[in-house]
Amino acid sequence: MSLRVFISWQLILKINLQKNEWVVTLSGSYSYDSSTYRVTHTNSPVLRLTTANFGAAFSPYLQSITTSSSHSGSTATFRTSYTMMATLGVSIGDLPLGFTLNFGSHSHNFSNHPLQ
Repeated sequence: MSLRVFISWQLILKINLQKNEWVVTLSGSYSYDSSTYRVTHTNSPVLRLTTANFGAAFSPYLQSITTSSSHSGSTATFRTSYTMMATLGVSIGDLPLGFTLNFGSHSHNFSNHPLQ
């Protein structure tokens, strides 16, 4: 019998120099054989920006997102990389100005095993 598992992992990142914080959630799923507990299939994960506490003048977003998954034996592994960006919107009178800020490239991965 094959079973399917949906998992999600959250990472809170704090960049102390800029005093900004964001949370990304990496979610994926895998199937495994319930008699051997071997992972038989992984789906490509989805990365989403859950929260970003940058302040009211900022519009944060993720750029250059890549995701992948793999499996070996009884282990499912999910990976992502992305660039954290934000637009800082300010106005001078009726003239809106925007500045793009780059908070760097980040990569994360996590592994999971079927419960035995």
